[in-house]
Amino acid sequence: MITFRILEYLVALADEGSYSRAAERLFISQPALSQAIRKAEMDIGVELLVKGTHNLRFTPAGELLLQGGRELLARRDALGQRMRDLSAAHRGSLRFGISPFYSKYYLPLVQPYFARHFPDVRIQVVEEISVTIEQMVLDDQLDIGFVPMEPENPRLSYELLHTEEILLAVPPDSPVNVYAIPSPDLPRIDLRHFEGEPFVSLKPVQKFHSMSRRLFERAGFSPVVVHETMNWDTVNALAAGGVGSGFVPEMLRNVTLFSRAPRYYRLEGQNATRAYSAAWKKGSRPSPLALQLMELFRNNLSLLNRQT
Repeated sequence: MITFRILEYLVALADEGSYSRAAERLFISQPALSQAIRKAEMDIGVELLVKGTHNLRFTPAGELLLQGGRELLARRDALGQRMRDLSAAHRGSLRFGISPFYSKYYLPLVQPYFARHFPDVRIQVVEEISVTIEQMVLDDQLDIGFVPMEPENPRLSYELLHTEEILLAVPPDSPVNVYAIPSPDLPRIDLRHFEGEPFVSLKPVQKFHSMSRRLFERAGFSPVVVHETMNWDTVNALAAGGVGSGFVPEMLRNVTLFSRAPRYYRLEGQNATRAYSAAWKKGSRPSPLALQLMELFRNNLSLLNRQT
């Protein structure tokens, strides 16, 4: 009968090229190894190694069994690791960071599921702006952070979870609305028409600042910023209230604000998408708990954005 133990013996013989070195690697005696191989040959009725040669060589049957054995051992080890990961994912603790804006919309979807399926896991959530979250990951104060990918910190690894489109929210009474380009989904508008118009902006310390600067540079002007805030919701509300135009994630297009809403546009002639990601310290590996949470975020990000 061929067992995993015999397959391990054959792999050791192939790797080491001799009975003595293979026996040393397997922590058994050379006679015990030779006897185990002979018994396996008797059980299956074929020779596995060529007899009477100075160099250790496998017969065709031995080569076939060796190849299949390597595959089986690899699958066994991978399955064992997955089972250990699943076991580890149901206990322990996890510290992760997320911005206050995203926590408002995403945590109500993610945390109840996590609490229901992983009741023995202790979750610590830190709500901070993305650059602070990244620094806390680097300082080992957090295991993982959920942040926009751009701009990347060279000391962190990132994995894409979702790609979101950034829209331009414009006050409903703005005269610039006359430049809207009809479209079956959302109308489009050229950002160049907004030169000299008031803008509500996120603060420069936030990661979106680099993307907004790039969008304005491509439009050929610097914005007239009348208000800076730390929150997308505030940008959206002030656009609805007529204070100024501003960039917002597409998920906000169906959020009701008071008695009216801004006009939402996709940008004409510009790529206004950005990647939302999980980030962890470069050179490390996310824990099984972190991988489970990343998958939950990935699924719920897509779900939430499809609902908008």
